[in-house]
Amino acid sequence: MNIVSLFCGCGGLDLGLKKAGHKIIWANDFDKDSIKTYIENIAEIDEEVICKSILDIPSESIPDCDLVIGGFPCQGFSVANPYRNEKDKRNFLYEELLRIVHDKNPKYFLGENVQGITNLGGYETVDDRKNKLGKIFKMILNDFHKIGYNIEWKILNAADYGIPQLRKRMVMVGVRKDIDLKFKFPSITHAPREKKETHN
Repeated sequence: MNIVSLFCGCGGLDLGLKKAGHKIIWANDFDKDSIKTYIENIAEIDEEVICKSILDIPSESIPDCDLVIGGFPCQGFSVANPYRNEKDKRNFLYEELLRIVHDKNPKYFLGENVQGITNLGGYETVDDRKNKLGKIFKMILNDFHKIGYNIEWKILNAADYGIPQLRKRMVMVGVRKDIDLKFKFPSITHAPREKKETHN
């Protein structure tokens, strides 16, 4: 698949998809150091890498693709942020991913963020609490549903897939509604660690 990467950072998400046999054709981040690292380690010769705020990039300047990916900024969602609140402007940068997905109309999109995104803003109903659908997260899912995508999401722990790190992230995958496919997350490949300590 040809992939457009938003909020690419140093390219961790991109690298995984490249190793899976896909091609990144366009990538963007506004942080100069991240882009420098990306170019040195990830970028192909024919890949376009743009160091600029996505707010200033019109969708028509982005190539058509099969998949749009984006790990949109997480500082406003993270429980590690003692000042997090639902009005943090960074919480709404997902709207840029939404804009590009709407305008480019790819077959699929993938969004990644901290697990704290799921409960920000509190729960509006008992069912929302049971399903871990906080007010902000429910709004995000509804926005992507409105532009024509069926969404599957899950909290994934990198350690469950062989990464030596307890790193939980919310991953959501959107499939365009005209495509007859229900996305299924991969099964866990590694047994859970019983203790956090490491012994030598």
